[in-house]
Amino acid sequence: MFPKRLLALTLFTALAVMPTCVLHAQWVQTNGPSKSRENVLKVYGSNLFVGTSHGIFRSSDEGMNWMPSSIGLTDSNVLSIGNGGTRLFAGVAAPNGLFFSDDSGNTWTIDGPDLMYVNVCDFATLGMNQFFCGAGGEVYRSTDNGKNWAWASIGIPGMTIYSLAVSDSNLFAGTWGAGVFWSNDTSRSWKAVSMGSIDSNIWSIAISGTVLLVATEGGIFRSTSNGASWSPASFGLTNDNVHSIVVYGTDLFASTLGGGVYLSSDSGNTWINISNGLADSIVPSLLVSGKYLFAGTNSSGVWRRPLSDFGISSVAQTP
Repeated sequence: MFPKRLLALTLFTALAVMPTCVLHAQWVQTNGPSKSRENVLKVYGSNLFVGTSHGIFRSSDEGMNWMPSSIGLTDSNVLSIGNGGTRLFAGVAAPNGLFFSDDSGNTWTIDGPDLMYVNVCDFATLGMNQFFCGAGGEVYRSTDNGKNWAWASIGIPGMTIYSLAVSDSNLFAGTWGAGVFWSNDTSRSWKAVSMGSIDSNIWSIAISGTVLLVATEGGIFRSTSNGASWSPASFGLTNDNVHSIVVYGTDLFASTLGGGVYLSSDSGNTWINISNGLADSIVPSLLVSGKYLFAGTNSSGVWRRPLSDFGISSVAQTP
């Protein structure tokens, strides 16, 4: 626990070096889905997609306006969106599991029996031809852009997988209740990452260079040793229930379920709240695309804010 005087001094220093516009600029609500939970935001081609509790919506104008994009989708609770090659995928709640689109989201088809009766919560791509999804408490792999799936979960104890992340040839899976698992072999066997006493309920995993970050119910934790050891990385957060982390160049953004959105410009050592003007403090999803940061909220739709508000120039986003 930091002494109050030290906490105040550190936060004052962080505020002093933060661009003035961060403290005064505001978010803008986009014209799109509202009164639904915005579970996931995704860039695909020249379009943005948002998966919500009321289906999928698509934007072709930098996220300012959104149109329904759910033809063929028989389950409206969309938990994840990913792509394998030219095929777009939507993970939904059980019993339907997984849908795919071969026309950039215009129409959707259920994927088949392999991934039914599970919640498909995340996707990851490793190399040129390996595509993974977290389905319930298991991982599945495809080497043909999702046309066929094979079970690849040796060593994972069956706890719900909310997040997958790739670092070089390593694949990480974040589970709810069993922490993080790691794999680097072609047969996709898994080993538990030592988590020590940190929260084992993992919402999200992010990779920033050689740093592995996990978002949990109990804050953000960081490892520089591929998970061999961990340290807290939540200084400045006023809400520890962190749902997602987005890496953008040398900057990090984090969304919380009750505390809004935060920015770190020092690899997660300190965080500044950047939620001024955001109507909903529960933010399940974040995305950086083009010159904007997008926030998908629990019940107030999708909001956006220029990166220039934070003194950030457009750079290539970490996948």
